[in-house]
Amino acid sequence: MVTDIVAACAELAGRGVDVSEPYYFAMTGERTSGVDPRGADYSTFADFKDPDGNTLLLQQVKGNAGE
Repeated sequence: MVTDIVAACAELAGRGVDVSEPYYFAMTGERTSGVDPRGADYSTFADFKDPDGNTLLLQQVKGNAGE
């Protein structure tokens, strides 16, 4: 969980991680590029793979992520 998914993606990319652009799921269920316009917790995602090939998912939340 992160409070600023755009910044988190930029930091990961800056460290050489192949991270996706932020995305959310529209009311129709369609994956849509960008940050959720409603700003709802847990609704904007980005993903990347670890060295073993496991997909890891970032989610944006307001406030103190992970606390």
